[in-house]
Amino acid sequence: MTSNSNLKQLTRNPIAVALLLQTWGAVKITGVDLSAPDAKHQTDQGKMIAEIGVAVQLIFFGLFSIIAMRFNFTSRRFKQDFEQRITASDEKYVEIDGREKKLKRNWQAILLITNLASVCILVSLCCVDGPAMYLHRDISRRFVL
Repeated sequence: MTSNSNLKQLTRNPIAVALLLQTWGAVKITGVDLSAPDAKHQTDQGKMIAEIGVAVQLIFFGLFSIIAMRFNFTSRRFKQDFEQRITASDEKYVEIDGREKKLKRNWQAILLITNLASVCILVSLCCVDGPAMYLHRDISRRFVL
């Protein structure tokens, strides 16, 4: 595989792009020579790159959460029809439309927990990490002149 095709595959995964941006920003910040005349500019640039990575991650995680919640509400409309199509059932397998399939019976509970966890993470990122970002800025000002 060429590096060009690796780059194309990487850009198809926005979370990987977000994490790479965050890593790049962190490496840029930690690699600053504090005695250099442009140390503050380099640190600010690294911080901006890392914050862009966090923003990208937050946007795509938010989109995932919205899609998962929409699926949760949409799937409720089809639950009754789906359960009518199940003809035989045991612990691990069910028969749907004459075919034996492996199905977890508590899939809606798993989806609900996933949605609740997503909301908690989004609230944490938007509300709780806001003060943490301010604290991080205050700490970085102390070490960089």
